Amino acid sequence: MSTRIFKTGLLLLAFCTLNSIYAQNGWYLQDSEITQRLYSVYFIDTMKGWTVGDGGVMMATTDGGNDWNYQFTGTTNLLYSVFFSDFLHGWTVGRAGAIQHTKNGGANWTIQLSATIEWLRCVDFVDTAAGWVVGHSGTLLHTTDGGTNWIAQTSGTSEDLLGLDFMDANTGWAVGANGVILHTGDGGMNWSSQVSGTTEDLNQVKFIDHQNGWICGNTATILRTTDGGNTWNLQSVPVSNNMNSVSFVDINKGWAVDWTGGIIHSEDGGATWGFQVSAPAFMYSIFFVDSLNGWAVGDNGTIFHTATGGTLDIESKTQTLPGIFRLDQNYPNPFNPTTNIVFQIADFGFVSLKIHDVTGREVTTLVSENLAPGEYEYVWDTSGFASGVYIYRLRIGHRMQTRKMLLLK
Repeated sequence: MSTRIFKTGLLLLAFCTLNSIYAQNGWYLQDSEITQRLYSVYFIDTMKGWTVGDGGVMMATTDGGNDWNYQFTGTTNLLYSVFFSDFLHGWTVGRAGAIQHTKNGGANWTIQLSATIEWLRCVDFVDTAAGWVVGHSGTLLHTTDGGTNWIAQTSGTSEDLLGLDFMDANTGWAVGANGVILHTGDGGMNWSSQVSGTTEDLNQVKFIDHQNGWICGNTATILRTTDGGNTWNLQSVPVSNNMNSVSFVDINKGWAVDWTGGIIHSEDGGATWGFQVSAPAFMYSIFFVDSLNGWAVGDNGTIFHTATGGTLDIESKTQTLPGIFRLDQNYPNPFNPTTNIVFQIADFGFVSLKIHDVTGREVTTLVSENLAPGEYEYVWDTSGFASGVYIYRLRIGHRMQTRKMLLLK
């Protein structure tokens, strides 16, 4: 008993010491309580997220990562990628054609038939029905019914496809080995090649609208496009290792992580990159939900988190600056019977503002239309709704912000 307590004390001391060191750079270690390698992390808002990895392991959090809890996926296959379209509906993919799906936030997972034994590397959905998966040997799968049926699409390549990103039901990109970039404008019925200018393996692709996107790859490769991929330009980064993952929250702010754990950050769309911190493990995935809150995961169950954008000091910024994607706290809060919700968007696009109850069930939609850049204010009249905590989520493309509010009657 004393030996175990002593070891726990040493681990706790080491954990706290590391956190003290990394806190100086705005990043903190979170305790996953596992040692498996983690390959992918995804958050639906600042509170609720999932991470997956070796041996079918999945960990979930509902409090921003302060506590991570094991979820049973029903597989021991290595899981490479996880994605949720809302609080309830999620998918994860991995080795030997593995696809798992949940309809209740991960409490239960069911196996979906992929009709392939190829390793599946990335999954992406634009809603609860339409989704795509990419994998080895040019594998491309598509579903229009949430994964009940997966249909193979012709990618036109035999290279391993490693990354995937769709902006809507028609427009998407896939990237892979030997500099492969594929683009579709019709939901994957037809894919065309885009010129990457490199033969490096490309590991992930991220678009924030139909024109602006980034790709990360081996040997310090980060590519940027401002014209939907017609031209891709190599960006200069302050590291020399393989870049495994990239995440942008708007046209300017982005982060990337290399396989040795180096995290870099850009404030100008990648024209310049600065080094933030070196994580204590090989890292494979990074994901930000907004300009402040992000997570990175990797070897030995390592989960790294920042609530300051990876910097120690948060500069005061005027909330009406162009380029902001912002969801304010509702007012009044608590409230009865009406409350106001203010948000700002930086780009023209299809915007949804939905209200959910604490179980994740959608109760009403306040916005579901194309909006021009600007600040908007909507009023929610809660006549007919019961007292309790409600969650409101703003989404445009793959950018999302979520907040909670309290109705007291």
